[in-house]
Amino acid sequence: MHVDVIPLRLGIDGFRVIAFDERDDLVEVVIETLLAAACCPHCGHATARAKERKRVIVRDIPLRPGKQTWLVWWKRRFSCPRCNRTFTEHHPEIPPSATHTLRFDHHLAVSATE
Repeated sequence: MHVDVIPLRLGIDGFRVIAFDERDDLVEVVIETLLAAACCPHCGHATARAKERKRVIVRDIPLRPGKQTWLVWWKRRFSCPRCNRTFTEHHPEIPPSATHTLRFDHHLAVSATE
């Protein structure tokens, strides 16, 4: 896995590439969100205290011709110090419980009409 120099542009605002692995038939891109903190959806308190990280794997558009692309998002789960409830970070490109990005949906729709 490459970690020193990341010569791969993801093209999704709000994420940064922290590592990637390119094999014969696929590209695996490890990502994380750029935000240092998140607001609790229950009480609105901003917190940077991540309780744990969960690995979420989703399919994305091909970033290299002829290769499948999979995103590995180390999604943070936060613990709110004000209301003591937990919540996970979210991103509009990857809906909760999704198996692929929204732009992959669009890519499939365009491919089907061609």
